[in-house]
Amino acid sequence: VTMPSSVTSIGGAAFQGCSNLTSISLPATITRVEGYTFANCSKLTDIYYGGTEEQWKAIPLGTSNSALGRAAIHYNHLLADVKTTDRFAQPIAWVLGQGITGGTGGGKFSPGDACTQAQILTFLHRAKGSPKPAGAVTGDKYYASAVQWAREQGLIDETFSADAPCTRAMAVTYLWKLAGSPQAAASSFTDVPAGADYAGAVSWAVEKGVTSGAGADTFAPGSACTRGQIVTFLYRALGQE
Repeated sequence: VTMPSSVTSIGGAAFQGCSNLTSISLPATITRVEGYTFANCSKLTDIYYGGTEEQWKAIPLGTSNSALGRAAIHYNHLLADVKTTDRFAQPIAWVLGQGITGGTGGGKFSPGDACTQAQILTFLHRAKGSPKPAGAVTGDKYYASAVQWAREQGLIDETFSADAPCTRAMAVTYLWKLAGSPQAAASSFTDVPAGADYAGAVSWAVEKGVTSGAGADTFAPGSACTRGQIVTFLYRALGQE
């Protein structure tokens, strides 16, 4: 279970009797845990807490929460594999708080794993409020609605491959099209031809501060994006809207 940063207290008996709860991520915004919140949570072994040990000890804990005392507290952690000091921490905290993604399971986010095309479209769909597609949704995959919506927005065509990695060119193109394909001063990357179909998207992404490229004069348009990189792009492009 991952609690968003909008949560400041956890009500009484919220997780009482959740015998299969093994780990939970709690933000540093938590100021109170009511009584019986974690009563009979016998399998709770790990708590990933976004604040310091001092902050944790200052939180009033209600009665019958002995499970918190038995569990290992991992301070300054958003998730099992994300510390608050990591470079992707702020974007990850944002996507978790917005419900854009809950991670990859097991209390992890897997920021270094490749992000698939289906995953980024799902993230974008949720970031936009999960609008219902106008056309019929086919299939029962988790990304079915997102893909239909993306087709209707003109983000993808017949070359879409759900499980294939999302490249840097694809990522900025999706964001650029959602922004209305605005004009921007041409970028000077040596590996972005002026006539490339993603050239305008790259220029916009640089101008908006979504990315500064992969090097001093390169963008690496064909390189696969990691999950950490993708949520950083999303945060910079959409997090301030």
